[in-house]
Amino acid sequence: MRLRHAALVVGCAPLLASCIFLLDYDELQGSPASTGGTAGAPTSPGGASSGGAGGAAPSCGDCNDDDPCTIDTCLALPGEEPECQHAPTEGLKLDGFETSLRAEQHVRVALIGSGKLFYLSALEVNDGVPQVSLYRFADDGAELEPIAANLRLEGVPVSNVGLATEEVAAGQVALHGFVAVKAKLNESATRVLHLECRDDAVTSKLVGLSYRSDNPTLFPQALAMGGEIVGAWIQEDGTIAVHEVGAGRTETFGEASLPATTLSLLSTREQRPAVLFTAQADEAPLGSWVETLGGQRTQLEECLNEPGAYLSSSVIATQLPGIWLANVTRTGDDYLTTAGGTIVCGADCAAVPNDCDPDAAPSGIRNVAGATVHFDADEAGIVYSVVAVPQLAPRADGSGLEAKLAVALGWADFSSDPVKTRDVGSLEVAKSDASAESGFAGPDWPAVAILPGRRAAVAWIAPDSEGNGTELHVQRYKMCLGEP
Repeated sequence: MRLRHAALVVGCAPLLASCIFLLDYDELQGSPASTGGTAGAPTSPGGASSGGAGGAAPSCGDCNDDDPCTIDTCLALPGEEPECQHAPTEGLKLDGFETSLRAEQHVRVALIGSGKLFYLSALEVNDGVPQVSLYRFADDGAELEPIAANLRLEGVPVSNVGLATEEVAAGQVALHGFVAVKAKLNESATRVLHLECRDDAVTSKLVGLSYRSDNPTLFPQALAMGGEIVGAWIQEDGTIAVHEVGAGRTETFGEASLPATTLSLLSTREQRPAVLFTAQADEAPLGSWVETLGGQRTQLEECLNEPGAYLSSSVIATQLPGIWLANVTRTGDDYLTTAGGTIVCGADCAAVPNDCDPDAAPSGIRNVAGATVHFDADEAGIVYSVVAVPQLAPRADGSGLEAKLAVALGWADFSSDPVKTRDVGSLEVAKSDASAESGFAGPDWPAVAILPGRRAAVAWIAPDSEGNGTELHVQRYKMCLGEP
């Protein structure tokens, strides 16, 4: 499998010209992991300590400033007083929080952030019994803290929990989730519950009586838009249910003749629901589509039209109302590829056309996830992105394939004309051998979230070291941004 350049592109809003926001996947290959705040070898007379790791410099004392975004050294020149120096650095730097949870099988993970807290949900299976768990961890905390051990689902979960947050008072947040559950008394019936967590008390409410449960990697989606919490899921007949919590209203998107197989939830410029979904019948892909309320439906152009199946779809908000980055992963007997594109949603949604290269080979990239943020301290139009990219690539010695996960930090200024962009830095966070016998298992199914305190978190699932289970990995980074 030959890896080729691929890009995520943000198309133009009506008032922006020449809008382009690129992530170069080539830059993500072979990059060494960067931990930033770990002790390094001395680099100047008198010794050095790097980025907050506690190394002591004999001539200066302890130069550690506990900031992952600096390289801390001691400068001791002949005849001069030793002086600690703190050189700024850029990129994503581990800030001391890193953990993993083992299970016989982790299926999917979701991750969001609000205020000073990250929230995480995970579906795992042990001894044949599925279980969903909720966690939180602070932007400066050291532990992954369980939320509500007993979710009272009144059944067996068949999906992960899609998460969204709602600000209910100054500094107070309600955590919302949507999950599919098989009823205890009637296992043939799969229902969808809306969960709400306030002050560690979780309540549940039935919101859907139909759910497509044949693919465990699917799970209901959730999104806050226009002061409303919205959930969406695929129903048994392939149509899509979109539920608005406050209004208690459920609308149907799609149609049974175009059965949805993957789903992402997004919002229009007017903060109304829209959905991105893929459709197929057996091994015949029927296309990728974006649809708004009222049945306005647009097909996304795809550059590859070989037999196969859709593995996933995802969207990344751009901080520009109604503009989203879309990623769709397709796989077949001899290919794996992810196509990136841009969706612009006003009253209706339109897809910015791709510039297809007929000679391009499949990328080997799968199941991309990401998040963007605008920091209040920055000028209007400046947006940062953190994107996690799993991929299969040939090993350096040509003896087979390896699965790896890379994470990139990028920057764009949409207030300029043309739009300015920059790759701040990228790093490879996980890697393992991959084979057909293992289903090409490796670090995969990532989730990404960003908090206002310039902290980003990445979670992903990977085989454990013993080869008889999986591990859910969670890492937190400080976003070392440098000058825009």
